[in-house]
Amino acid sequence: MKNESIKPHARGGISQCSKTKKWQAAIRFHGRKYHIGAFADIKDAERIRDEVVIGVESLIQDAINFITSYQDKYSAKYKEEQFVANTHVSRIKNKTINKNNTSGVRGVAWHSSRKKWIARLHFKGKVYQLGAFDELDDAIKARKDAEEKYYDNFLKEHENEKASQKPPAKDD
Repeated sequence: MKNESIKPHARGGISQCSKTKKWQAAIRFHGRKYHIGAFADIKDAERIRDEVVIGVESLIQDAINFITSYQDKYSAKYKEEQFVANTHVSRIKNKTINKNNTSGVRGVAWHSSRKKWIARLHFKGKVYQLGAFDELDDAIKARKDAEEKYYDNFLKEHENEKASQKPPAKDD
């Protein structure tokens, strides 16, 4: 098939193979060409290609509609619950460590060119550089102290505020 000479038709996605004289239908999607089939009649090739294009466009529109409705439904609620004062509350509460973390502590990393442990903390849209340390334990202590100073007070205030906003329990 690769060695066969193919003449493109004036209409995109339709071409005729000079060896077999069959009309070939194809579509391009995300930079890739998808072969639909070979047909004896050009009208069949055009009709089938049009049906496939309409089907693909319909699937794409369905996916867009689903994503949009999901975003409308959940993103406002999620942001309301998770972001307070430009701070992602669940990330502060989450103590899991990324798999590529070398120190074993969030916010503490080895700076290879300086040959030091760097401690930092992200809070309310700012990055706090806590220092560069020769010893890992010193960097961990600086990070833990900063977490207590910034995160713990913030989380306590946030929990108190959430508790005060809850409606009282109904007595039946």
